[in-house]
Amino acid sequence: MCRTKSPTSGSAAQWFERAAEAGNAAAQFQLGLLYLEGEGVDESAELAARWFELAAEQGHVAAQNNIGSLYETGRGVEQSYTRAFEWYERAAKQNDPFAQNNLGAMHARGHGVERNHAWAVFWFVMAAQGGNDLAKENIEASLSNLEEMQIAGSRVNIRAGASTDFDRIASLTRGTAVYVLGSMDGWSQVYFQQDNVPALGWISNTLIE
Repeated sequence: MCRTKSPTSGSAAQWFERAAEAGNAAAQFQLGLLYLEGEGVDESAELAARWFELAAEQGHVAAQNNIGSLYETGRGVEQSYTRAFEWYERAAKQNDPFAQNNLGAMHARGHGVERNHAWAVFWFVMAAQGGNDLAKENIEASLSNLEEMQIAGSRVNIRAGASTDFDRIASLTRGTAVYVLGSMDGWSQVYFQQDNVPALGWISNTLIE
């Protein structure tokens, strides 16, 4: 899914093009949007892809997500799930909720990477926590492919780790449903939902049954 919001003035394209040619990543991204939507310029997915990729290579997060979307669909570029995955991942690691949702979908579908619903849930949760409502629906679809387990103890031993929600996981009690996304050195990363809020945390394997 691309982000598609750009100025509507035809003269804006001229200013963006000057700045884009000078190497300004923000202008390159905006010019890409204009070409993608045909606003003030003739619509051209190829030129949109060109400007998105130039901006993406400079670290522009939204451009990274958008060029990933074009590679995924083959719009304006030769279709490549591998390239799409690479760009989504770069943006996702910079906390872009659009890219995180897209990356989760790639994991769920096995596009550009081996299918893995645990990783799908991880990225969907990150996206949902960033405000992406579509990711909340996607979580449920991937959870159907994972085993539901329960918390075995009334006090949860928590380990620091990426996306650990300390306040929420500390309140988990015996019998609470969780899904294990991965385990390492006696610890498991679990997904759970509390008050309709998706959350992740690392807890000791001895506390899961």
